[in-house]
Amino acid sequence: MNRYAALYLVTLLVIVPLDFLFLGVVAKDFFTSQVGNMLGEIKLVPAILFYLLYVVGTVVFVSKECCLDLWSDRGRHFPATQGNRLAITKD
Repeated sequence: MNRYAALYLVTLLVIVPLDFLFLGVVAKDFFTSQVGNMLGEIKLVPAILFYLLYVVGTVVFVSKECCLDLWSDRGRHFPATQGNRLAITKD
């Protein structure tokens, strides 16, 4: 399987349940008090498209930089600890 596809599926399987847990259990009262009247009925197609695109953004801007470097030859260390990733220069 392509590494990007695997990373996408893993990210999707982590983000979607966490978001449903947060919106449905943890912040349910806060969410309904703030959005309440605007909530209405949930439209399934836009919701699915949102989560699919949200995961694409997460993979492109977050996960790809972290995880794919770990699988490559140059990713011997966790990328967040590399100074060039954080724009930190040594004197």
